[in-house]
Amino acid sequence: MRGTRGVLTEDLAQFYEKSVGAFNQAVSRNMELFEGDRFQLTYAETVESRAVATPLRRRKIF
Repeated sequence: MRGTRGVLTEDLAQFYEKSVGAFNQAVSRNMELFEGDRFQLTYAETVESRAVATPLRRRKIF
């Protein structure tokens, strides 16, 4: 995906023990802290990432 490694929002929300909605709201309120560090996946990238991540999660690698 764009030649970059990244962390999914749902994983970050779980790390901070927040819901995805609450995490996204906090990021939106503090955009200056995340300038250049955040990007939105396209639909095709989302489908691709799920296709790759699902088998890995089943193996409990994460």
